[in-house]
Amino acid sequence: MFSKKICEIRAIRGLLLLFLFMRSLAASELRGEQHDNNRTLFKTMIDRITLCLYLLTLSLWMGGAFFLAFVIAPKTFQFFPSRSRAGTLVFSFLKAFDILKIFLILALVAFSSVRSSESLLPAPSLSEAAVIFLMTASWVGHHFFLAPKMDELRLVIGCFDTAPADAPERASFTKLHSTAMFMTLGDFAAGLFLLFTAILRLQ
Repeated sequence: MFSKKICEIRAIRGLLLLFLFMRSLAASELRGEQHDNNRTLFKTMIDRITLCLYLLTLSLWMGGAFFLAFVIAPKTFQFFPSRSRAGTLVFSFLKAFDILKIFLILALVAFSSVRSSESLLPAPSLSEAAVIFLMTASWVGHHFFLAPKMDELRLVIGCFDTAPADAPERASFTKLHSTAMFMTLGDFAAGLFLLFTAILRLQ
């Protein structure tokens, strides 16, 4: 009789231990699911922040290029009667935007490098990578070659209002200025391409 009660107690204790083990196992699985859910939520949040910053970078790039080409340059030459002073102001704006483009290019490269096939915006396609490379090459050409040459010619010409229209330096400067404006329009077109591509590829 006594041994039977001992067996019953041991059986109850065994069942209780089994119940506690199953409960702890279920709790650990629930914690694992919660951990996976937290990781998924965190990854989604990072993807959304990265996407917003990528689109913001493109907007600043496009907005700056558009504002320079279609607002600042024509309005400055229209407002100031002196072409020399107007050109100096426009050139200063171009230099400022050139410095801003350093950070915008770095941001584009950084945000593009963290994109993957599982992101809200998939990894950059070959065409997107090529466009970002061309944007970088455009900045390098303008910052290290075009802008210094234009600055040098401005010092040689002096005052544009009194300089002869047929002076070779002035003709060279006009060509470089046209090239700079064409590159600015190219920057705008490149940003527009990346923006539309991002919108079409959003998951």
